[in-house]
Amino acid sequence: WTVGKAQAIEVFMNNCKTARDPAEHYASKNKDNDHEGRSSWNAWVKISWAKWKINKLIDNILQENGCEPHEVMARLNCKTADEVKQAASITLADALFGDDAFTDGSFVVASVMTFVTTVLVLTWGRYRKVIKRQANSIDKKTQEAEERWLAITAENAKPTMADIRTYLKKLESLVTLLSVFKDKETAKKLDARREQVNAMMAAAKKDPSKAEPIARLPKSLRDALDRLATEEEVKELELLIETTLAAMVPLEGDEVVVDFEENLNVNDWKSGVEEYDKCSEDDLWEHLGLSEKKLPFFQARSDPDAAIDPWSEEGQQWLDDPTSPTQKLAPRWHQLVGILRMIDRVLDCEPVMLMDSVGVGKTMQAVGLIACLAHYREHYRKHGKFPGKFAQRTHKKTGGNIPDLPVVIMSPPNLQHQWMSEIQRYLRRATFDVLPYAGKYTTRVQWWTMAWSKCQQPPIRRIILATTNVSSCCEWYAEYKINCYVW
Repeated sequence: WTVGKAQAIEVFMNNCKTARDPAEHYASKNKDNDHEGRSSWNAWVKISWAKWKINKLIDNILQENGCEPHEVMARLNCKTADEVKQAASITLADALFGDDAFTDGSFVVASVMTFVTTVLVLTWGRYRKVIKRQANSIDKKTQEAEERWLAITAENAKPTMADIRTYLKKLESLVTLLSVFKDKETAKKLDARREQVNAMMAAAKKDPSKAEPIARLPKSLRDALDRLATEEEVKELELLIETTLAAMVPLEGDEVVVDFEENLNVNDWKSGVEEYDKCSEDDLWEHLGLSEKKLPFFQARSDPDAAIDPWSEEGQQWLDDPTSPTQKLAPRWHQLVGILRMIDRVLDCEPVMLMDSVGVGKTMQAVGLIACLAHYREHYRKHGKFPGKFAQRTHKKTGGNIPDLPVVIMSPPNLQHQWMSEIQRYLRRATFDVLPYAGKYTTRVQWWTMAWSKCQQPPIRRIILATTNVSSCCEWYAEYKINCYVW
């Protein structure tokens, strides 16, 4: 901004505050005395909106609060998104404005609530357009898949491998779209498609244990599958079918069902970190053995506007420049406690659940743990012991040092980019190799040679970002033949 523009914007903002209807004055399209300030401000917000990643922030908050549109439609058992849900308003206000969003009584400031409500309404409008396009596409893709199915299953049909391949491609396109909808009608359709494709897989493999589902396939298709003469043809079909099945995301998502006993008493449940309740931050740093009071491999500063790429050479130089308008990046007390407790569990080879509420920094704790494990392994290699309170401890499985294994982070596909951004925000450039692992099976077959073999860091400083669609244990062992930490 020039000095003149900055002054015009300041006048415009002050006039908004004193206007009888601030919202109307802000949105006015008249060429009044505030036209220059209003236009300059709106142009800056439009450009900055993408840099701030507001849409992604809103999407994540709605998803965490069970208000993602497909979740809402599943509860309403419909394929339209006609009403905005306000359940996430408080969380969104806190994420966007922090403490400034609330009065002393913990109520959301009226102007902030107006802004948040408007953003949610606009967001729901954005969702509605996308969902309408998706719903309209379902009929078209269903018709295309059905036409190919009828062509290969007609009474006198003699489908070739090319015909079957075309059908499976059409079906994959359809089920990829169907899988985002979670209403009962769609669930039935997906179940039927899944059963059909599994039967085709069994027929291609000539699996005698699946004789009944194979028998339900049309005769022309059974004969065509039975005629697959070469091993290459069978493998090609298996790959196509596996890809189609992978697109059929389970409708229940990644929900973990815990079989609690009836009338379970949770009054005696504890946080798991009671032993550290009386520790100060200095005590926690001492327990971790980090005398410089910073997490290993971590950035000391971050970009508050998220406008620079922290893993570019220019971005790292900008963050290291003391004159840059950065903000301090350091864990808080509760995050240090979480990291400390998780290290304790890792050394005992025991699982741990990080159950802090939304927006209090669980991602930093997870990345901090990964960094500390790499640091602890190197410290043990040099000194024959772990730092801090763990000096007398060893890794339970090895009886000594932490194994040199990569870390696998599994997340829903829509959160993989966020994980990548957060890792690059926290860790210094070139300290870890981060390897995305997503997409269809056919796009992943070269992962070992194209990604894994080019790593520059030791295994414990490699992070594999896998989506929940491709994270089955059998796949990891079959495809990678490596052991790993899975988070």
